[in-house]
Amino acid sequence: VYLVSFGIFYFVNNMYVGPMWSLAQGLVSPRMRAVGAATLLAALNLVGQGVGPQAIGLANDALAGRFGDGAIRYSLACMASAGLLAGLCCVIAARSLRGDLEEAAAESL
Repeated sequence: VYLVSFGIFYFVNNMYVGPMWSLAQGLVSPRMRAVGAATLLAALNLVGQGVGPQAIGLANDALAGRFGDGAIRYSLACMASAGLLAGLCCVIAARSLRGDLEEAAAESL
């Protein structure tokens, strides 16, 4: 049950990857695609591998007094909810996406 549940979670959790990279390539001029991809990759790595573990550790330390050894469970759950915030940001950004793509296409001609 765990492996099936995790497989479904992992699939759904990573559905943003293809569209995100496609947008990164589509919203910049053809001459700037490598820079756009590198900037996106740097931002993902800095946040995901730099800020993420530090934030979980700080949350775990803050919750350890109240929950003891179970604090890591709540720290990870709180940080996982950041995905909901990211999804909300994507929905808000999608409002202007059509215009942004048309503008980028017009500039590349």
